[in-house]
Amino acid sequence: MPEYNIIKADQEHYRRWISPGCLDFPGSVFYHPDFLVAASGILNLDFSPLICFDDKSPVGIANTLAGGKYNVKTAMIPRFFQYYGPVALSSGPGIYKALFKALEHEFDTAVFSLPPEFPLESQPVGWLGENRLTYYLHPDTFDNMHKQSLHSARKQVNKSIKADVVFEVADGFQSSIYKAGFQHQKLKTSMDEKVLAGWVDRLTELGLAETYIAIVDGETAAFRTQLIYGKYAYDWLAGSYPRYLNLGINNFLVLKIGEQLYHKGVSNWDLMGGDIESIGNFKKTFGSIPKQHLQLERDFNLKGNVYRKLLNLKAKFYG
Repeated sequence: MPEYNIIKADQEHYRRWISPGCLDFPGSVFYHPDFLVAASGILNLDFSPLICFDDKSPVGIANTLAGGKYNVKTAMIPRFFQYYGPVALSSGPGIYKALFKALEHEFDTAVFSLPPEFPLESQPVGWLGENRLTYYLHPDTFDNMHKQSLHSARKQVNKSIKADVVFEVADGFQSSIYKAGFQHQKLKTSMDEKVLAGWVDRLTELGLAETYIAIVDGETAAFRTQLIYGKYAYDWLAGSYPRYLNLGINNFLVLKIGEQLYHKGVSNWDLMGGDIESIGNFKKTFGSIPKQHLQLERDFNLKGNVYRKLLNLKAKFYG
């Protein structure tokens, strides 16, 4: 088995070694240097990815951002990350084994979410695994995507067409709409909408995000923010004013965005969020393909175990 060298990269080394050529795979935007640097700043996490080298070049990476409360070092799926954890960039044997071994020495507890295209050689010893669900959609023209959708989705889209709903690229993140959707469900946003807007605007400046809107009678009624890198896109954030939902604006937006991505040369669109039943039911109406991907978690010591149990208790009682 080859010998691998693994380094914990700072921003300079990660940018130097992880070039665009390394990131040509579904899920790669979550491993992109610009995305990770922006995320670490917004989420107040330490930038600490690992790079696995053979004699010549990187063969594996882990996009880990470290948290650290109560003297517990954590590598848990950050907010708004779809994929997180080690991936092999080549077919060489033992890359995952080397990365997982290195990660054991870096953290007290970890939770990872691996892209569907990266099956492990075998599930690493000591890790608990659980399948998660997403949906893939191939971008196409509006008419073709309309035909491929289920009857229920086509019916909703037809309502938007009859109402002359307008589709546009937005100038920035739609904070008020994002907040309104949560308020309608009597929920708190998982991140302050102004902070989230700053993150989206930064990613838009970097060419990694774009926000699209549906306009009804001159008023912006709904938005969807996409992460886009290379041939891949991700349905990242969304929101709509409840008073416009009867017009099918969300279904309309998906098809119009799909056409936009088609013209951008995107070949695979990850709709994300399939684990949540209501979201999954919505996203599979477009003829999308269900894809399973693996979530892995492990506590490496008693400190990590206690911390995770406290987090679970907090989530149970406070949501």
